[in-house]
Amino acid sequence: MIKSVSAFVIASLVWASCGWCQDNDSDNGNDTDAVVGASDATAVQSAGRWATTLDDAVSVASETNKPIFVIVGAEWCVFCKQLEQELTDPTLSRIGERWVLAKIDADDRVSDARELRANGLPSLRLLSRDGIIAYSHDGYLSVAELEAWLDENYQAVKSNVPGMLEIKPADYSDQQIAELIEFIATRDVTVRRIILERLEQIPQRCVAKAIELLESDRLAKQLSALELLRRWQAPVEDLDPWIPGSIDQAVITRLRRWSQENYPDAQLDA
Repeated sequence: MIKSVSAFVIASLVWASCGWCQDNDSDNGNDTDAVVGASDATAVQSAGRWATTLDDAVSVASETNKPIFVIVGAEWCVFCKQLEQELTDPTLSRIGERWVLAKIDADDRVSDARELRANGLPSLRLLSRDGIIAYSHDGYLSVAELEAWLDENYQAVKSNVPGMLEIKPADYSDQQIAELIEFIATRDVTVRRIILERLEQIPQRCVAKAIELLESDRLAKQLSALELLRRWQAPVEDLDPWIPGSIDQAVITRLRRWSQENYPDAQLDA
C-alpha cells in the first residue's frame, strides 16, 4: 500500500490511502516482471541497476533498509533523457549508496505512474522504505540541484516522518517525538504545518524541547519553536529571533518557569 504525504497532494488526501493495483500483470500485458527477491536486493544495488516497478523498489528497500528515489519518465520526454544522460557515475553510485533507485516508464507502467501522482515529467519522488511518498518534485533538475534535494530530505525520508504523521500523537514513542521535533524546521510548508499540529496536541511531552530549540543557532528552528509556543499561549509576544539578543538566558528561564506552572507533568529531560 502506498500513501502520500507529499506537499503537492497532501491537502486533498490527508491520511487517505491508495491501494496497489489489484492485478499483478504489467500494464502492457506482460506478466513476466517478477518482484526482486530478498536474495537479489544486494546484487541489484551493487550493480547499479534501476528497479523498473514499484513492487521491485519496495522489495529492495525492505531488504536493504534504504529509502527510495524514483524517476518517472517516458521515452518521448526530452528532459527525462537529459537527466538520464547527466546522471552518471560517480554521482549515480554516490546516490545509490543511500537510496534504492527506481526508474518508472509512465507509458509502460501506467498504474505505477498513477500511484506516484506523476504529472509533469520527469516526476521525481522520494519514498520511505515501505512505499510512503514523502517528497515530490515535477520537472527537470540539474544533477547539482537533484543531489541537494536528495541530501536535504534524506533524513526525514529515512526516519519515515510521513509515516509517523499518520499515528495519533498520543501514541508517539519518545524517539518518534524527538525525530518529529528534529524536522520541525523542514522547508516543506505542508509537512511542517502538520508536524506543528501534531506536536501542539502533546505539550507535556515536547514543551521542554521546544524551549530548548529557541537556543538553536538555526533561525528556522527558532521560528518553528516560537510558533509552537505561541499555540500553547506561552509568554513569547516580545520575542523575535530575527533580532540579535532577543532570546537570552533570562527568556529561557522565564519560559521554563512558565512550562512548570502550566505543564507540571511535562518531560523535562529534553
